[in-house]
Order: sequence, then structure tokens, then C-alpha cells
Amino acid sequence: MFMKFSSIVASGFGVGYIPKAPGTFGSVLGLVISLLVYYIKPSALKFFVYVAFWLGVLVTYTVIKASHDKDPKFVVIDEIVGMGLTLLISFKILGNLSFFTVLLSFVCFRLFDIWKPWPIGAVESYCEKSEKLAAIGVMIDDILAALYASAVILILSLVLSEEIFLPYRIADV
Repeated sequence: MFMKFSSIVASGFGVGYIPKAPGTFGSVLGLVISLLVYYIKPSALKFFVYVAFWLGVLVTYTVIKASHDKDPKFVVIDEIVGMGLTLLISFKILGNLSFFTVLLSFVCFRLFDIWKPWPIGAVESYCEKSEKLAAIGVMIDDILAALYASAVILILSLVLSEEIFLPYRIADV
């Protein structure tokens, strides 16, 4: 029973089973859920990311233990959390949410999640050595990708004209 629940949640309610680019589709789901949570109550996004992270660790651990695969490709709860964190930090940096901000957040997060520059790849590799740490590794690499993406957004917001982040505003913080 809990294994079925874990598979459903870990796969982003089945999105992770899409044969091509499940991580990208998981990130899109994370973007949609995060925007919905934000529109319902902006302060709830922090709570959502926190709870989803720890729930993600739990269900990912259950899936890894049952499958003996330390990084199952259908697990996309990490992308959902990473995308949520990227948007949360972007909102805090910029003070608003524009179409450009959302698009930039998505592209930067996916770039760093796929590329895995140091230390993202190193942390993931280290955690994969142990079944007990594997679930943390699956989740943490996306947290690190979100931090890298947020750093790029911060730098671009300082270098580029502020106006590029304001047109087509979706919501204010």
C-alpha cells in the first residue's frame, strides 16, 4: 500500500512515466503546482517546498529500497521540489513574478539539473554509493541545481535592465 503511494507521489502522479524527458515534464509539473500554490497564498510556497522535500525523501527512499535502483528515472518529485525552490528564490530576489522570470527560472533550473556542474554531480555520486543516502542524493542535487539557477537569476537581475523582469507581470510578491 505505502509502496503504491510512494510510486505515485515520487513519479509526480505518473508524469515520471512519460517515456521521453520525464525530468523536464516533472519540472513543468513543479512549475504549475508552485504557481498554483503561490496564487492561492504566496507564503504557502515555502511550506509546500519544505513539505514536498521531506515527503520526496521518504517516498524516494521507499522506491529505491524496493527497486534497488539508486536513481530511478521515473522519480520526478525532486524536479517538482527543485522547480518550486527556484521560483521561490526568484520571487524573493526580484520582488515580482513575470513571464520572463518564470521562463528564465525553468530554463536555468533544467540546465543545471541536466548539466550537474561541481558540486552537484559530486554530491549525487557520493550519495549513490549508499542505499541509505541515495534518496537524499536524488533530492539534494535538485536543491543545488535550484540554488545555481537562482544565482544566475540574481546576477542577470543585477546586470540586465530591471525592465526585462517586469513586463507581462503575472503577480507581485
